[in-house]
Amino acid sequence: MLVKTKVMAENLGVKVETLRAWAQAGKIPVVRISRRTIRFDPVDVENALKGINSPAMVYTKDTCSQ
Repeated sequence: MLVKTKVMAENLGVKVETLRAWAQAGKIPVVRISRRTIRFDPVDVENALKGINSPAMVYTKDTCSQ
């Protein structure tokens, strides 16, 4: 299940700005729904933060529909 930025930030106990910065830096995986809309898979994010799933990947709706 994908979650919004605010929900993911609350789950991790960080600010929304921090989460966006991590995503932009490639530290955590993100699912890009549109040019301005992103979502997060909580399991993938937690694994990336634990170092299990490196490097972070960026998924788009085009790559997800294959």
